[in-house]
This record gives sequence, structure tokens and C-alpha cells, in this order.
Amino acid sequence: MGRKKKQSLTEEATNLIEDNEDNISEDISENTDDSEATKKKAKKERKKKEDEIPEVIDIDNTHIIMTEIAPLVEQIKKICAINKIPFFFSVLATNSNLKTKYISEILSPAVAEKELKDDRITPMLNVANGFDTVHPMFESYFDF
Repeated sequence: MGRKKKQSLTEEATNLIEDNEDNISEDISENTDDSEATKKKAKKERKKKEDEIPEVIDIDNTHIIMTEIAPLVEQIKKICAINKIPFFFSVLATNSNLKTKYISEILSPAVAEKELKDDRITPMLNVANGFDTVHPMFESYFDF
């Protein structure tokens, strides 16, 4: 009788091990299926994002800028310089997959000898030169 119990316990242990191996195999195949589904979903989302990105359009406004816009800007520059009026002007010159180029003109408040309470012209020049803007933060009421 003791031997039968040992055999039954051994058989039970073997059965449990086999059941666990089957469960592990099922889990692995489910996870593999999930990862395949996840990969397909990710690929589909990437494709969707690619479709949403507009195609870069080649633009060359150089001729119209030089023939029509530049003479007008020169007039504005003269008038602003004579009257010491700060200004900022920027126009898209060219655009391609490789680069975007702007042509900008400025008469800064400092050059125009103007002290401005809210100078927005100088920060525009910074943006035109590639600096990122950061919205001004409110004063902190906490001193650390």
C-alpha cells in the first residue's frame, strides 16, 4: 500500500509537471501571437503616420523676391531708418527636402535708438536665427 501511494504521488507529480509544461507552451504561443499582432499593429500605425506627413514641396521664390519684394523692402527700410521705426521682415526664399531658407531684414530697437517696454522684434530675430522660444514662466512663490 505504501508503494501504491508513492506511485500515485509520483504519477500526480508527473501529471502536474506535464500540465504545467502544456500551460507554459500555450502561454508562449499566445505571447508570440500577441507580439506578432503587436508588431503588425505598430507597423500599421507607422504607415498611418507616414501617410499623414505631408510631402515636402520644393519652392523657390528667389526670383520674385529679388524682382518684386526686395525693392519694396528697401523702401520700407529707408522710411523706417529715417523715422527710427524698428521693424522685422522675413520671407520664405526656398524650401526642399534638404533645407528651408528665409530672407530677413531688421531694424532693431537698439539700432533705432528706441527703448521698448515690450520688445517683440528682437525675439523674432532670435527665432529667425534658429533659437527656440520658451513661454515666459510665472514668478514662483516658493524660494528653495
